[in-house]
Amino acid sequence: MAVGEQQTYTLYNDNGNKRHVFQNFLDAKPGDLVIGYESAPVKQVVALAKISKEQDGKELFFEKTESLVNPIDYKTLKECPELENMSFFAQPQGSLLKLTKDEYEFIMDMIREEMQALLDSELKKLQTDHIDFYLMHGIDREDWEYFKSIGAREFFDDMKREGKIRYKCFSFHSSYEDFEYIINDYDWDMVQIQYNFMDTDYQAGTKGLKLAASLGIPVVIMEGLRGGRLAKAPANVQALYDAYPVKRSPVEWAFRWLCNHPEVSVVLSGCNEPEQIDDNLRIFDSVEANCMDAGELKLMEDVKQAYLDRTKIGCTGCRYCMPCPNGVNIPGIFSSWNTVSLYDIDPKHFWELNRIKESDSGANKCVGCGACEAACPQHLSIIEKLQDAWRELNP
Repeated sequence: MAVGEQQTYTLYNDNGNKRHVFQNFLDAKPGDLVIGYESAPVKQVVALAKISKEQDGKELFFEKTESLVNPIDYKTLKECPELENMSFFAQPQGSLLKLTKDEYEFIMDMIREEMQALLDSELKKLQTDHIDFYLMHGIDREDWEYFKSIGAREFFDDMKREGKIRYKCFSFHSSYEDFEYIINDYDWDMVQIQYNFMDTDYQAGTKGLKLAASLGIPVVIMEGLRGGRLAKAPANVQALYDAYPVKRSPVEWAFRWLCNHPEVSVVLSGCNEPEQIDDNLRIFDSVEANCMDAGELKLMEDVKQAYLDRTKIGCTGCRYCMPCPNGVNIPGIFSSWNTVSLYDIDPKHFWELNRIKESDSGANKCVGCGACEAACPQHLSIIEKLQDAWRELNP
């Protein structure tokens, strides 16, 4: 079972009888932390998880959050006097058992040692004695609360004191509100965010960039070209670039816009060939903070608007239309339609659309019942637009 994967566990066994300590299944609430063990071939603690959804009378829902590199075996736990009264030993047939706060903290201390074992294995593979920038990857507020609960802050602090990591960092792909909470909740050394001239109000956005800078935290930028989508401009956008007196490629304009921000410390760039590396080196040698004049900034505003003018439908992704009674992924289809149009993408090669097709949740499932249109706060003509979108996405 992979980290992030959902798992269910039945409240009743195959004979229809209640699981042992049935009340624990009823008491479990979303967000509760779970220490996972396996009973065969060796009984041992192997993973951490959390309750992702309350039981529905038949099943309880979990999400795996971490795999232990070095599982903790039953014998080791049994030999710990601090755990001698643990219900796990008193009721060995139970499948969902409660821990006291002290028992939980004791086991988590053992698991925190596992974090160091994982870092040590990484250092060995990298053939080094330290990692400069060590990131909690792609976290949101819920992830951060979980990491705090297992002692990740203390682990980061300890490893920095020992010199095994130099900078305590996180990368981010959630809402500004989550970003504001996380960045103010710990003594971070660096943050990595998605940012480009199209995403000024998306995820951390400009507000997050300025907040980090105000706290003295360096900001590393990823997705500066939005996964390469800004590297090749559609015709109406390219016409604006071509009309400007100074001639630069879409890539250079995008990177120049980023580096104009004094709050940006580093811009990451993914390259597929040596020529792109050479071009990047040339571009970054020619830019600095506040390097753009008023005319250039106005050009980039016009470029952004030219992209937005290609929007097919004003769907905000609020999901009030969901779930569709016939299984249509309405916001996913509209998101694909807009993205394919904005960035002039061949729909055959667009992953989001392919995922919709693979899950059989396309607009071909729509029967025109109208439930979505009654729920839409934007009063969109969803039934008609779904068919338009599906026709254009399947040329």
